[in-house]
Amino acid sequence: MADDWTVEVDTRRCIGSGVCASTAPGRFTLNNTGRSQPTTPTVTPEDRVLDAAFTCPMEAITITDRGTGRSVFPEEGVGGVIGGGGVIGGAGGTWGAGGLGVRVLLGRA
Repeated sequence: MADDWTVEVDTRRCIGSGVCASTAPGRFTLNNTGRSQPTTPTVTPEDRVLDAAFTCPMEAITITDRGTGRSVFPEEGVGGVIGGGGVIGGAGGTWGAGGLGVRVLLGRA
């Protein structure tokens, strides 16, 4: 049995695009300041929550395995999304077809 995940949104990074809420309806919502928030702080692991974190243009969503404390997203040693607040760019959006972004793997010494 998989451990639950803790889901957090960094409201300082969130731009309120709503991508997470449309990717994982019922798991994310926009609050009264227009920023995203998880509907519950813990969830049973599911692909749509991971997809929401992956597609966030500002990489504002973190997912942690409650049992191990391991970061589920972002993965350790993996770079950011091109555009957004990631590795390259910073224009406030992702670069790629459909706004899904392009992951950049960074070599670590």
